[in-house]
Amino acid sequence: MRPLEPTLSIHFSPSEDGYNVRLAGPQVGEFRGEFAPPYNLATWEAILYALEPGFNLAETENAKQAALRPLGDIGRLHQTVGDALSACLLADKSVRDGLDRSLSLAEGSRLTLPVEFRFAEGCDDLVALPWELLYYKDRFLVAD
Repeated sequence: MRPLEPTLSIHFSPSEDGYNVRLAGPQVGEFRGEFAPPYNLATWEAILYALEPGFNLAETENAKQAALRPLGDIGRLHQTVGDALSACLLADKSVRDGLDRSLSLAEGSRLTLPVEFRFAEGCDDLVALPWELLYYKDRFLVAD
C-alpha cells in the first residue's frame, strides 16, 4: 500500500496592500510571502472569456481584444496566464523555496503532491482566478 501523500496548503489572506500567501506542508514547514494578482479585473474578465470553448478572437468585442493583445499568442494563453500566476505566487523566495522543496520530496518518493487552496474572508477576487493553469518549471502543476 502506498503511503498517504502529504497535502501542501496554499492559504491566502487579505493585507493592507493586497494579499498574504502562506504555503505549508507537513514535511517542509511553513513559508510566507505577499501575493498580487498579475492582471487587472478587465484583463481577467477577458482571459476567462478567452478560455471558454469555442472562443474566437475575431468575434470578440474590442475592449476584450485590447485586454488580450498584450498577452501575446492566444494559442498559448493557458501557459502565459499560468506563468504569470506562478510568478506572482512565487514572487517571494521563501514561498518559491517551499514549493520547490515540496515538489522535490514528492518527485523523489514518486508520489503526487496534493495541493489545497484556501481563501480567507476578503479574498473573493482570488477564488475566481484560474489556479488550475499554474505553470512552473515547464509544466502545469495542477493535473486535476
